[in-house]
Amino acid sequence: MRSIGRLGILGAMEIEVITLRHLMDQPNVFTHAGKTFYEGKVEGQPVVLSKADVGKVNAAVTAQILIDQGKVDAIVFTGVAGALDPQLAIHDLIVATAAQYHDVDVTVFGYQPGQVPRMPTLFATDPELSLELVSACATAGVKNPHQGVILSGDTFIAEPQIRMKLFRRFSAVAVEMEGAAVAQTCYLNSIPFALLRAVSDCANGTAPDDFRSFSKKAAETAAEVIAILCRRMASTGQ
Repeated sequence: MRSIGRLGILGAMEIEVITLRHLMDQPNVFTHAGKTFYEGKVEGQPVVLSKADVGKVNAAVTAQILIDQGKVDAIVFTGVAGALDPQLAIHDLIVATAAQYHDVDVTVFGYQPGQVPRMPTLFATDPELSLELVSACATAGVKNPHQGVILSGDTFIAEPQIRMKLFRRFSAVAVEMEGAAVAQTCYLNSIPFALLRAVSDCANGTAPDDFRSFSKKAAETAAEVIAILCRRMASTGQ
């Protein structure tokens, strides 16, 4: 894997970043556009960590600040998602092969569902960084994390009919509210990007209760994998 000097780490919510922040010893803190950023090391790897907040615009703005102000060489997004694939269960880990919008529709002008005009239909994740995430999952005890497309949109999916519609239309494995926006930002800046999600709910009628019950544990599991990734990167001098 090519050298990554400084890794940007993003999570949408406090529960998605607090574990990693506690691993940082006296980080340098700076704020920009109402966002707080933590510069330091996680398991020996130089990082800049931030909470993106929920939604695509928040995520894209935070990612751009990581690139411009944080001077990161790559970005990993961690956190939770709702399962679309019926084979997924709560707490399963997913390493995304690509991110895609589900709430963009310009098909009347010949674009594909989910495609932003003049942008790719799918924003592919960096294969090398994603492979490192798969290896980190194995170290954490998850030898075969799920892989596939993860959808993003500004809606919390909690209806079985919508869940199945998204699964059939996009053949995606999970859905959340930020990943594709960060992926597009990284694409525009030619920055490697990887996306790790832990399943907190099944995007169905029990999703709100499941999310409240399981999101903390799912986020902690994903954070553990990111910590292992940082340790591996630091130990190999990447």
